[in-house]
Amino acid sequence: MKLYILQRLLLVFVTLFIIISVTFILLNNLPGGHGLDDPEMDPIMREMLRERYGLDKPIHERYLIYLRNIIVNMDLGVSTVLYPQRSVTEMIWRRMPITIQMNLMSSLLVYPLGIGIGILMALKKGTLVDTSLNVAVVLFISVPLFVVASLLQYFLAFKFGWFPLLISTWRPNEWAMNMEKFHSLILPVLALSFGGIMSIARSMRGELAEALTSDFMLLAKTKGLSHGQATLRHAFRNAFLPMTGIIVSAFVLLLTGSMFIERVFSIPGLGGTLVSAIQVVDVPMAIGWMIIFTTINLLSILITDLLYGVVDPRVRIGGRSVEA
Repeated sequence: MKLYILQRLLLVFVTLFIIISVTFILLNNLPGGHGLDDPEMDPIMREMLRERYGLDKPIHERYLIYLRNIIVNMDLGVSTVLYPQRSVTEMIWRRMPITIQMNLMSSLLVYPLGIGIGILMALKKGTLVDTSLNVAVVLFISVPLFVVASLLQYFLAFKFGWFPLLISTWRPNEWAMNMEKFHSLILPVLALSFGGIMSIARSMRGELAEALTSDFMLLAKTKGLSHGQATLRHAFRNAFLPMTGIIVSAFVLLLTGSMFIERVFSIPGLGGTLVSAIQVVDVPMAIGWMIIFTTINLLSILITDLLYGVVDPRVRIGGRSVEA
């Protein structure tokens, strides 16, 4: 198991290095990405940026300077266009609370509802309940996220007035939560959650329906277990094993979807910051956000792999076979 963990950690660092390298090279080849051509920039600040980040040097030397600043000083640079002369780390940290809060609220809906609906569909397979829920699953998975968000915003906020059109401006970038902020987050959370709920429900239905018709279920019943006992003791356990990766990676999908939701509802979070940074070609801000997003994504994959090793001993056996 130790070798298995070390292999996955090494893979995470190699993947992160490759993604940072490709992102840095691509974005640094865009014109005006460092704001040095801005006539309103202070000449002293312009020279300081050139010297600190090697902006007058070849791209490979700039890349080595950038890596050194990250590893040694934990410095992601300064924003040059979107938030001039502000630290990228500071701006990301200021916009992280609202994004994390929205994704955590969505997770509280996505996981229990998705698993519950999937179990219901599998147990009622072939009935009207299963058919109706299948139609809803296909509908919400097929419709783009921003379309769902716009429809919810139009009907529930504009027509009926149940929710505010935009998020409350009461300290949206702080970790504190009050009823006004919570109420204004309900609509974006619903828009963000529908796709995840239906995706997990579809996967759960497929895995559980297959487990319910497996040979081990027949064997369990011949040993004297009722259908309910066999389902609880055997079918659920075997169905949840392949669902481990889907459940863990769902948070990453929510984080990706929040980029669109934040733009629709004007939420000052990480997703909106990335889109704005790319639009105005703020290279340090865009690279810094990509590093954060990639790290979260890779850590989720690592957790998934480790959970597989805990839940399924055959994964650990595979790790030992490599050592042998």
